[in-house]
Amino acid sequence: MPSGLYRRFDGATEQFRAAPGPMGWRYFSTVQDAHGATNVDLSVDAAWRPVRVRIQTPEHHLLMSARGSILDDEPLDIPFDPETITVDFGSPCFPLATARRLGGSGEIEAIVIDGEAGELSTEHHRYEAGDEEEIATPVGRFVARAWRHVTAHSARALWNAGDVVVAGDGLELVAYDPGGQGPRPLS
Repeated sequence: MPSGLYRRFDGATEQFRAAPGPMGWRYFSTVQDAHGATNVDLSVDAAWRPVRVRIQTPEHHLLMSARGSILDDEPLDIPFDPETITVDFGSPCFPLATARRLGGSGEIEAIVIDGEAGELSTEHHRYEAGDEEEIATPVGRFVARAWRHVTAHSARALWNAGDVVVAGDGLELVAYDPGGQGPRPLS
């Protein structure tokens, strides 16, 4: 079970664990920022489609699943169909899961979550797959696949090694334990 710590350039840190789960893959993290602690819990199926998203911020609690979605104990009328949509939030687990799902360059509709405001919207996102390359991080070098995640408001690069984002625009991996299944640094 890989685990580690990201330092985000917005001043936050994100401590995470990722592992195969009962449905496919699961990621759990705690983000610490000026507003307090936010818990992120993403479960995907074997095809990397989101089946459950839980986000607990100091202000809001969100649970999304095909069975129904709630925000602050109120039902949400939002189309959460894992067959056709993905989810985007400020954690690197979301673009990782979508890139793994697409497998190559592609476009997809995304439910975008603004955790501070407790607002959700739907946007069109594009993922551009790059080549595998060696990438240096504070915890070592990895062979990782480059990706570019393009939204209506931004474009950011990330590098995925297996089930872990090892580098990306706006964050760096500063502590890492591959456990028994995570990608291992080259050095």
